Amino acid sequence: MIFLGDIPPPLHGMSAINKQMLDRLRKVSPVTFINSSPSFLARYYHSRLWLLIKIAFFFPVTLRLVWALTVKRERVLYRSLNGGSGQVFDFFWVGFARLLGAQIFLHHHAALYLTCPSKLFALVCKAAGANTRHIVLGEAMRVALEENYNIPDERISVLSNAAFFANSNAIETPEARTHALKIGYLANISFSKGIDVVLKTLTQLKQLGVPFEAVIAGPCHDPELKKQLDQACFELPELKYLGGLYGDDKTRFFSDLDCFIYPSRNEAEPLVIYEAAVEGAYILSSEAGCMKSSTQRLEGWSMPLTAVEVWANSAASHISNFAISTFDASRQSRKNIFQAFISEAHTDLDSLIKEITHAKA
Repeated sequence: MIFLGDIPPPLHGMSAINKQMLDRLRKVSPVTFINSSPSFLARYYHSRLWLLIKIAFFFPVTLRLVWALTVKRERVLYRSLNGGSGQVFDFFWVGFARLLGAQIFLHHHAALYLTCPSKLFALVCKAAGANTRHIVLGEAMRVALEENYNIPDERISVLSNAAFFANSNAIETPEARTHALKIGYLANISFSKGIDVVLKTLTQLKQLGVPFEAVIAGPCHDPELKKQLDQACFELPELKYLGGLYGDDKTRFFSDLDCFIYPSRNEAEPLVIYEAAVEGAYILSSEAGCMKSSTQRLEGWSMPLTAVEVWANSAASHISNFAISTFDASRQSRKNIFQAFISEAHTDLDSLIKEITHAKA
């Protein structure tokens, strides 16, 4: 089989999941791996050159794909799809795969082109053909794919990103804490990821007189947004910006939180929500993509992000109704719920791996 997908570097949610999926497939079957990301030039990922680099890289990737389909006679293609204009590349890649007789699996990691019909993705679907297996992250994406693109339910598999988290049976005794409420937000900081909504929520909490400490983490590549973030830290002594966090530092970040806020405008099923859930943090999120079902399953709070002021006021009001002791008492319950979710997702992943590795064109 051919695995065609982006793996780190650069590191982001989709590339991280792709790497884990590749490792799982390699354990049970020979895999011809083609990296569709120019990892050796990852330092340009946030620059204007990245699009030109990706366009140039399209040609060697296409040659490798055609070689694998013709010379190696591979007959199964697993493709982790681009979002947006990157699907121009996918149109050609899945078209070649279908033309040369491959069974195609398309793994969707973005929700926007599913929930908002896209002519480009409709062309990708036509190029891939009716026999393609679609893998989505949640029920909302499944429904959107079925309703907006007439993909039959039997051609869609649901696999949550929770499948790529490890089970842990550790039970911790919650310690009584008297400090101010600890609130966190972590992302590749941008307007799309809702940083403005987070800052508005914290400002509203301050006005309500709620004692809290807030930490924001993640890289910020937009100079204007960085200025706004620095200004917010100056105006709110309770707020600290930590920059990018990785490894153990990132784990400690989540373990220290009482609440995790993630009011993103454009998401599918973000890993950061589950990284917070591992530590039992209480989740507050928007309802983009599959976040509504994910957050509510984890006993969190979600609300559509239709207006910044409305969401921020509602979230702040919701938080103000809870005492720290309430968050602590239910922390282990939230951990247990997520561990059960992980186990269920592991079963789904095992079934999907078996289907991919036994597929025939």
